[in-house]
Amino acid sequence: MNVFIRVDASIKMGSGHVMRCLALAEGLRFRNNEVTFICRAHSGNRIDLIDQKGFSVIKLPFHPSNASDSYVESNEYKIGVSSEEDSRETCAAIMDRSVDWLIVDHYSIDACWHRVLRKHVNKLMVIDDLANRELDCDLVLDQGYGRQESDYRRLIPKNALMLLGPQYALLRNEFPKLRRQALQKRKEYTNTKRILVSMGGMDAENLTGLILEGLSLCEWSVMPEIDVVLGKIAPHLGSVYEMAQSDSLKISVHTDANNMAELMLAADIAFGAGGSTSWERCCLGLPSIMTAVAENQQFVVLNLAQSGAVVNMGSYQEISASIVKEFFMGLYEDRNVYLEMSEKASLICDGLGVNRVLNVIEPVSVKDGMPVYVTPALMEDVELIFQWQQDKRTREYSKNSNSPAWEEHSKWMQSCLSNNDKYLNMIVYGDTKAGVIRLDRIISAEYEAYMISIFISPIFYNLGLGAVALEIVRDMYPSAELQAEILPENDASINLFIKSGYVYDDIHKVYVNTIKKPGISAR
Repeated sequence: MNVFIRVDASIKMGSGHVMRCLALAEGLRFRNNEVTFICRAHSGNRIDLIDQKGFSVIKLPFHPSNASDSYVESNEYKIGVSSEEDSRETCAAIMDRSVDWLIVDHYSIDACWHRVLRKHVNKLMVIDDLANRELDCDLVLDQGYGRQESDYRRLIPKNALMLLGPQYALLRNEFPKLRRQALQKRKEYTNTKRILVSMGGMDAENLTGLILEGLSLCEWSVMPEIDVVLGKIAPHLGSVYEMAQSDSLKISVHTDANNMAELMLAADIAFGAGGSTSWERCCLGLPSIMTAVAENQQFVVLNLAQSGAVVNMGSYQEISASIVKEFFMGLYEDRNVYLEMSEKASLICDGLGVNRVLNVIEPVSVKDGMPVYVTPALMEDVELIFQWQQDKRTREYSKNSNSPAWEEHSKWMQSCLSNNDKYLNMIVYGDTKAGVIRLDRIISAEYEAYMISIFISPIFYNLGLGAVALEIVRDMYPSAELQAEILPENDASINLFIKSGYVYDDIHKVYVNTIKKPGISAR
């Protein structure tokens, strides 16, 4: 496929939009797709970073003197020119090119812009966080925790798909790779040895300096090390460097860090804003003290705090050094609160969002041409799964052939959804839920390995859904070994797994997947 991404960064806007688009772009490139960025050259743009990652960039000029009268430099949502001019320039950038998908990540772009571009592209996807304007697209992605379909239904076309929630968060591959190690480390927490301060690449309000000032007020039995992360063009980087050199704290400053996953793994507690790094911290179960530094982040921070996954310091305008100290010490001194926060955060995001989004952008189809998706199961699916499990054909080759009672089934479902070692997914045929595919982590394995089980609703038999679902899951977990236990008399399942690249391991009495991504090994 040929994919174009329209996204900007600036000092006021920050770099979060570009970073999440880069994560998606790298996933697209891994699947042999061509990706081109279209970016306006705002002050503080990250065109250099996109270029360093090996992607082509079409630059749109930024001339503040030519901007529309409504443009205000301090307004983070503004695009720098009128919407009409931006749509014309973007059209010119893609003219005479074949565009399978145009992906747009910009708060200043709405349905008027989309309608102009849709004439020149096959499909259009919008990455959003606000749900505050009309969008004319085929697909909308909002990774905000607590986002509901009703938030967008009136804003998008009736046939548009919605990918909502942190299960679709666009994280780079290094985060899910370190997830298991990080969660184990959190369980062994006794005291804080390392703190991460990451208030956004630009941190225009210099909250980093305020947090460091607050930490300097704490009385330490053993002083922890502090990692500060900022972009190399952050306006207050110089003053932070001065604090690192003169302050009594042990501070290391990292600019344009390309090892965020490692820094988060090393940290015991983090200070952060409510942007895309929220999902990175959740993926690694890192207890966080947060504040919203922009309007779009308020929804995220409030919902995460309500879930118990983070501590909310409140409005960033009202934060003081003494408040920083108070919130930090409350978490620092209570191991039980720490462990509870880590567990709740880890259940919000598993880091596999890119693969889930790619499955929708470039779906696998069954023989009738209908696309098939694999999406995380929700508690609202409990009744549908219960109905399927009552069918004798579903139970015929199960380890337990007896149909579960409703109370037993509900407890099982809740257990699956609250366990980091289980992944319960729905198989979706077109726009209809048609089956279940579950992965249970094999705890005893020295490498990432899962036991896989699958069943299809009887009304969707003989469509090839099982084979497609196994292919999708293999792409979602490319570095893992997948195994299946199948009863010897279950000829249909045995044939399904063999055709899907599984071979029988006579020693362990399981079928093992043998098809791997190029260059990736499970062991």
